Formats: sequence, C-alpha cells, structure tokens
Amino acid sequence: MSKTEQLDNLFDEWRRKQADEWQQWNEGKKDKSSYLKRYREHENLKKINPAKSFTPDGIIDEEAWNNGEKILFILKEANGQWMLDENLEDNTVEIDNGEFWFRKIVIDNINHNIKRKLTKLSFEKFGESELKAVAYMNINKRGGAKSELKSVLNEYINEYKEYIKREIEIISPEKICICCGKNKAYVNTLEETIQELECKPKVNKYYHPAARIKWEKYKEGVDNI
Repeated sequence: MSKTEQLDNLFDEWRRKQADEWQQWNEGKKDKSSYLKRYREHENLKKINPAKSFTPDGIIDEEAWNNGEKILFILKEANGQWMLDENLEDNTVEIDNGEFWFRKIVIDNINHNIKRKLTKLSFEKFGESELKAVAYMNINKRGGAKSELKSVLNEYINEYKEYIKREIEIISPEKICICCGKNKAYVNTLEETIQELECKPKVNKYYHPAARIKWEKYKEGVDNI
C-alpha cells in the first residue's frame, strides 16, 4: 500500500473521530468548557461545521517524494476565511470540503504566496528544487479563519495527538519545518509530540509563509530572529 493510500485510510478514521467528538460534545458527554465551545461562540468559527470540515494533506507527489529530500512542512490550519466571507446565506461551511488544496496549487502551478515562499525555502535551505517532492500538513484538520486561536490549536493537538503522530510516521520525513512562528504553546506541544516519534526527523522552525518578514531573516528560522 502506498503512503498516499495509507494517509487516505488514516484520514477516513480522522474524519469519523472529528464527527464523533462533536456529537459527544453536543450531547454533553464531553467537557463543555473544551475548545469546541469556541465553534459555538467565536464570530468566525461558529460558521464552520465542526463535524464535517476536514482538510486532507500529505505528500504532494509520491514518486517525486521518494526521490527527494523528504521535507515535511507543518502549518497551523487551512484558512477558510474566503469560504466564510462568501457564505451569504449564513449556513455553516465545510472548510475545503475534502480537497488537498496545496497539492492542487503545486500540481496546477497556481500563483500563491505560500507556494512561492515554501518553494524558495525548500531550495535555498535544503536543496530541494521541486515543491511536488515535499509533504505538507496542517495541524487542525477542521480549518479555521484568518487568525488562529492558539487555545484551539493546542487542545486540538492534545485531542488528536495519536493521529498527528501516525500521519508523520506514515510520511516518515527526514526534515520537518514547523512554519507557525514562535512563543506559541501549541508549537511546543507539537515539538513534544514529534519527539515521541519512532522516525527521528530534524526539526526546524520558521514563521508562517504569509508572515511579512524580509526573506533574509525569514530563512534563518524563528530561533535566530
């Protein structure tokens, strides 16, 4: 079974887990003060369907990956703000509706600021000239709005820790780039989770690719800025 097939199977489990978690919370079987409360109260998150929103990710092109530098970029969550803004009827939105959006923009060569930044980073820092040879992963598979909620991300990692570990183990990268900035509790939680992996990738930390930071400083990583 290919890595992509293994990831698809994992994501099927992950989707069911998310739906079950939301149902249990609604039925009062989970702590009502949990991070899921934000999906009822937050101005933007309350427009997201927490049971059905799921943003798959993983390896862009498995053949290219097998011949590449084995780099995994980890970001916080898919930005579904544009879908929320277009939701004129005020219905709940399923973020990305199951599409691996980053694979699409790479394979179709769509101009996008995140793609441009990660292309430059993968080549200048790691010698990887083709972005289709990398893997891309969001922490929160439900997606979010234009600004992350740190408490949601931290609790999501704790709730889905074993799924996150399984995804990284399937991908089995040699290098991980956490592109989430610094001084954030969820980054520390993610690092602790990575340390528990059987594969032992080298970890580098960077700001989010959309951060307005000059390239010469960005590429040095957050610990050096």
